[in-house]
Amino acid sequence: MHNLDGETLAERLYEAYAMTTENNTELPDEITTETLMAALGEQIANCAEGWHTWANEPTQQAWDTVRPWAERQVRRLFPALTWRVEPDRQFLPPNS
Repeated sequence: MHNLDGETLAERLYEAYAMTTENNTELPDEITTETLMAALGEQIANCAEGWHTWANEPTQQAWDTVRPWAERQVRRLFPALTWRVEPDRQFLPPNS
């Protein structure tokens, strides 16, 4: 079991929105806590059903665009959340 931290939330939010750049969809300027929680709930449900990968992996462009956006959203929604990450859980960009 891992602690919930900003890095983990940002990664989960990235996963929820990574394909927006691939699908030529705009990222919203801001999301609500409810939107973030709904995305987490959907991911948990998919994981429970055995869905762990995308049909097409997001590109480096998705990482460069969506990942910073996801981090900004989490920092805005949860400013007091810690960002310390366990070394074996650091999330790396595609192709690293």
